[in-house]
This record gives sequence, structure tokens and C-alpha cells, in this order.
Amino acid sequence: MPNNVTDNTAIAPEPERKSKKFGIIVLVVILIAAGVLVFILLRAKKTDPVVLSDMANEQKLIEEEKQWKDNLNQTAAIDKDFDNLYDTEEAKNGTDPNNPDTDADGILDGGEIDITKTNPLKADTDGDGVKDGREIKNGTDPLNPLSK
Repeated sequence: MPNNVTDNTAIAPEPERKSKKFGIIVLVVILIAAGVLVFILLRAKKTDPVVLSDMANEQKLIEEEKQWKDNLNQTAAIDKDFDNLYDTEEAKNGTDPNNPDTDADGILDGGEIDITKTNPLKADTDGDGVKDGREIKNGTDPLNPLSK
């Protein structure tokens, strides 16, 4: 005779299996959360704000020093009027950085300072009435008033 009564022992394990799955899922979520927390804590230790601040300040100082050196090199290398005197030398000698021959004697300012040793601010360095450039062309000495 067929048994119409349902066996309760066969159904009982079903809720237990769901409970086990739920427990495993909770455990996995907890492990992931713990891993993320450990990662965040370790990363925070590596990027300590004080260390980052010091590193940023040091990098900023390095960049400022590099910029200062670049500006210095650019300033020293400028010769706007192409008279073979850098503008910084023009300022030191009182010559015009926009005029290659400040005294209009026919000799570039750089040539007067470096070659002829004449005064780039006086057209006639020796005061003999002949401009320095003319004396050079004539073969006379622009530093000697007796040579005309």
C-alpha cells in the first residue's frame, strides 16, 4: 500500500543548507571588508601626511631652485642689441642695452670694452676731437690725445 504520509526527515535538511550558504556569504563579505580595511590602513601608513608634506616641500624647493637657475642663465645670456655685451654687462657699464653703439662713435659697445678699451659712453675717449671709431679706421690711437 502506498504511503501518502510525507516523510519529514527528508525535508528537514533544506533550511540547514540555506543557513550554511548564508553563513558562507556573510563570512566572505566580512573577509573582503577586512581585506579592504587592511589595505586602507597600510596605504595610509605609506602616505603619511607629514611625509607627503615634507616630500612636497622638498620637490617645490627643487623646482624653485631650477627655475631660479634657468632665469639666471637666461638673464646672463640676453644681448638685445647684439653688441657682444650681455644686458647685465650693459647695466654694469652704464651702456644702453637697446643701442649697440651707445656713444655713436662707430665702435660697438662690446668692442670698446673688450677690444679697444675705449669708453663706450664717450665718442672721443682721449678728447682729441676725433671719434674713437674714426681713429681706429685712421690707424691712430683712440686712447692717446696726441695721435690724430
